[in-house]
Amino acid sequence: MEEGWSSVGEKYVCPNCFDDYAVKDFIESHATECKCSYCENTSEEPIAAEIDEVLSFISEGLHREYEDPANSVGYCSAEGGYDIEPDSSYELFVELGFGDGPQTLFDDLVSAFSDCQWVHIDPYGLPEDEALGYSWDAFSEQVKHSARFVFFKVATSTDEYSEPEPYTILENIGKIVTRLALFEIIETGTVIVRARQHESTKSPNNAADLGAPPKVSASQSRMSPAGIPMFYGAENEAVAFAEIFSNDPTKSCMTFGNFSTLRPLTVLDLTAIPDVPSLFDPDGAHARAALSFMHSFEASATGPVPHDESQHYLYVPTQVVAEYFRHVFTFPSGRKIDGIVFNSSNVPNGKCYTLFLDNTQCTDSATASDKTLLLSNFRLATIDFPNQTDA
Repeated sequence: MEEGWSSVGEKYVCPNCFDDYAVKDFIESHATECKCSYCENTSEEPIAAEIDEVLSFISEGLHREYEDPANSVGYCSAEGGYDIEPDSSYELFVELGFGDGPQTLFDDLVSAFSDCQWVHIDPYGLPEDEALGYSWDAFSEQVKHSARFVFFKVATSTDEYSEPEPYTILENIGKIVTRLALFEIIETGTVIVRARQHESTKSPNNAADLGAPPKVSASQSRMSPAGIPMFYGAENEAVAFAEIFSNDPTKSCMTFGNFSTLRPLTVLDLTAIPDVPSLFDPDGAHARAALSFMHSFEASATGPVPHDESQHYLYVPTQVVAEYFRHVFTFPSGRKIDGIVFNSSNVPNGKCYTLFLDNTQCTDSATASDKTLLLSNFRLATIDFPNQTDA
């Protein structure tokens, strides 16, 4: 009664009756019976836990994010209802995917919580992941269409109760990636492939030509505006090719260069964001909002951008984020990061690198102690365009 549910009797349930990994794990660790009351699965070893213990575990998880509307929502007697319409247990359990299991189990779950109604905790506010997403959207809109170079000085409202200024999302992202430890050490000797598409008579053949462009030649890219060089590479030639290929027959060649790291590099790794944990995971549920936001942010920041006149401003939000991590973000020790790793928008599971390096940090000499990337070898390839017959 204190937890808000009622017993459904002496029944036992096995992990196969649930899809949620945390509920499965709980049942496996509390199994005492060899037969499931719902799917009738049997075994010589205990496979099913007492349903009342499972109900208590589910109740604990539900109360991490939901509560009784009587605790926080206004009630209008004249209208005969709450200001915010609560969900019934049936509606909530369908949303959580419990309806995918045996119907008798779903019926018992709904029956056990039949007296409950549910609203999100702090129902008049946005859930944390939605609030972060709203802040990111507002920031993106501001730097794309309102104030690009002085956004941190532009007040959006004089209302003391207004939302935080959009630029605070940068600090929040920094705090989230630190809390989630989304950093990777690229060890010395790691090979990163860089590619350059070019005319057949203009083949690069050294680190200066094939590495990060000089300042005067640095064009706009996903994470760097024109005039600010960064080193873009990939984990292999296939990904490097897909990232830079242009259907321009005048540039019929592509040179691939293997660059080896000469020192360990610390990078923000957007390819290693863990899955959003279950609401019922007692160890991971605290990170649900942050991880949900980071997945949305990663998709927004690294998704495909059309190659047209809109490209110059669609890249701006990620360019600002990259500059934040390059120049502002530091670890408690004062150390800065060396770049960002992200998923290719053209190759599934392909890994791309943006390193905060300029042309002077790329070298052909293995004895160069003050450099970061060594061009170990390169390869010239001819592109076979679909409309070519002699390539």
